[in-house]
Amino acid sequence: FNGALRRRQLRLILAGKMEPHDANELKALFFTPEG
Repeated sequence: FNGALRRRQLRLILAGKMEPHDANELKALFFTPEG
């Protein structure tokens, strides 16, 4: 699931629809420890 998110995010960045720093913020949200 996380791998799919990363691939989709990378596709958005490459398509110019998402800035890399936005992706980093999303990555921080996706990979925060949940316990």
